[in-house]
Amino acid sequence: MPSEPLGISSGISAEKETFPHGTGAFADDDGTPQNFYCLITGANSGLGLSLCCRFLAHFLLTRPHTHHLTLIFTTRSPAKSVQTTEYILESLRKNLPPAPASPAYTERYALVPAFVDLTNLHSVYALSARLRKEYQKLDWVFLNAGVLTTAGGGGVDYVRCAKAIFTDPVKALTTPEFKLQTRGQVVLQHGDLAGTAARVLGADAWRGEDKVVDESEGLGLIWCANVFGHYCLVWGVLGLLCNGGVRSGERARVVWTSSLDGHARSLDASDIQCVRGAELYESSKRLTDVLALTWPSAAGVDRERLPRFYLTHPAVCATNIAGQHPLVWYVMLALFYMVRVVCGSPWHPITAWKGNAANMFVAAEREAVLEGKGKVKWGSGCGRWGDERVGETVVEGVEGGTVGEGMAEMGRRCWGRMEELRREWEGRLGLGGECV
Repeated sequence: MPSEPLGISSGISAEKETFPHGTGAFADDDGTPQNFYCLITGANSGLGLSLCCRFLAHFLLTRPHTHHLTLIFTTRSPAKSVQTTEYILESLRKNLPPAPASPAYTERYALVPAFVDLTNLHSVYALSARLRKEYQKLDWVFLNAGVLTTAGGGGVDYVRCAKAIFTDPVKALTTPEFKLQTRGQVVLQHGDLAGTAARVLGADAWRGEDKVVDESEGLGLIWCANVFGHYCLVWGVLGLLCNGGVRSGERARVVWTSSLDGHARSLDASDIQCVRGAELYESSKRLTDVLALTWPSAAGVDRERLPRFYLTHPAVCATNIAGQHPLVWYVMLALFYMVRVVCGSPWHPITAWKGNAANMFVAAEREAVLEGKGKVKWGSGCGRWGDERVGETVVEGVEGGTVGEGMAEMGRRCWGRMEELRREWEGRLGLGGECV
């Protein structure tokens, strides 16, 4: 299987995304008031913030008026929580028509901000404890938060970037190989230094960071932000997820956000944190693919009503996840439109709203339809003129919705190692017993 998917898989037609509107999709609803709960991480900006707006609007427009949603979104600070709340409310005012019937839209939802730093396990466990205390179930969990790079200059080798764009613009701007990534970074977990980045012994120094530690004293920074923090959070609320369900007779859903950059070559199960590896971000996204697509068979979990795991990616969106200079961002934006309109790239939705098409698809589609497709990585595609599409994405080790033995074995190794690390750090930090 190719390691750099550049088109929509033939496994599903590239039809425009369609969602049922009104209450027709819930004809089995008996009119009984029902409460639903959704958790979205990474709502500071970009995809996570847009997902909050789009998910809430979709819920209010398509669910019966007896359905109420509690939307729990995570940010990194109280100030960000206030900004996110204001943005969501403004988005609703722009996107929702006047309420056609009582109760009004405002009576059918509650916005609940929550704080979490996914690189700080104390913060992750505090959030899971709060959720278990305040709620009886969770119906959707979107694991969206993540870090692309901590390197300076927006994490781009501009010389290699220019050469790649002139050689093959679609490939260069879809699965770029000119990212700068800082090796040897760990995030500390003890005391006042919890959540602080440090450099491991033997790694090259980087600007503004002079604390040097042994590798065993921390967790790989990119890996912890993108995968391990979410992994521990899911285990912490697994009981709530087992109690949830998005419809009558359906289970709760955990949606992992991946990337087109999840190459098999990037993941080494013996160095799962990729502390000293060269492709830290790509490794974390391949690990995300492996964990999501081999659940629950490789996880060794024996519980009733386990949540469904689904895997999505936003394709290429013009968010500022790498922290680019504004001028660089606008140049990037122009190039993205060029490869979509001129070159016909199917993987450049560009806006965060369109980048969430795959998330909305797996959130709203019937469970029987999703499960009937097997193990799939759903991607947010786009036509030349912006028409949204959701398609299956090529994943190395998966064929026709079936996980191959090689990937299944990798899944068993990765799930085993992740669980070892979770239990180890629970013991080291005195967090044991907080997870179900």
